[in-house]
Amino acid sequence: MTEDLMSDATAVSMAAPSSHQSVTTRDELVEQHLSLVRSVARRYRNRGCELEDIIQVGTIGLIKAIDRFNPDKGVPLAAFIIPYVTGEIRRYFRDYAWSMQVPRRLKELNASIAKAREEISCSDVGEATAQLIADRLNIGVAEVREGLAAANAYSTKSLEEVSGPTRRPLSETLGSADPALEMIDDVHALLTSIRKLSPFQRELLRLRFGGEMTQSQVAASLGLSQTRVSRILARTLAELRVYMSSDHRRWLPNGSGFSAGDEGGAPPSTPIR
Repeated sequence: MTEDLMSDATAVSMAAPSSHQSVTTRDELVEQHLSLVRSVARRYRNRGCELEDIIQVGTIGLIKAIDRFNPDKGVPLAAFIIPYVTGEIRRYFRDYAWSMQVPRRLKELNASIAKAREEISCSDVGEATAQLIADRLNIGVAEVREGLAAANAYSTKSLEEVSGPTRRPLSETLGSADPALEMIDDVHALLTSIRKLSPFQRELLRLRFGGEMTQSQVAASLGLSQTRVSRILARTLAELRVYMSSDHRRWLPNGSGFSAGDEGGAPPSTPIR
């Protein structure tokens, strides 16, 4: 790339008189070397920025080079301009062309990785793997991967951009959060807690909530009074809350959740018919 730029610089120098021989004004020098700026700018097109914007940035570098040029040092003006124009364009891409702001360190790392990848691709080494890039830059593989990941922030897509075979905006193809996902942990905890209940308690819950039966219908099905069904159900639900709590403390000292004298002395853990 540098050799190509030098060829362009030589062509420009041959096409116009030397600045310190016949061109005497700053405006004339700028106008004379704009073609060189365009030549450099074309090498940075297709990177997410308009070519005209890149040319304007490169022109700033051209003006800086002309202001600092000293013909007494024997360096051709065109060759002196190239580093200024290239540097100005690179700084623009580094500082302003990114869609999302990332640390400057990552921007510079990404540029170094891109250069190393190009050098490896032009050699006979083979594919530019993360390990090869790390060896060339004398950094760790993890740092290379960090720089590659940062490249995703360089350009973004609009949610209204139409793409794909359906030609639909990207916003219409994105999924949304399922409210039911928030219940997964609760459902899992509930199922685990239900397994700790006695068969009678599980049957009571099945009839009341699974079968959507009233307490009177549950009482008739189990051969119990509605009052007792209501009391056992309340205590069963209280026991479930304890199982699902963060500390999992026992509801009663005997660990069953029911007192031995509940309603006639028969614990509900024993099926009652």
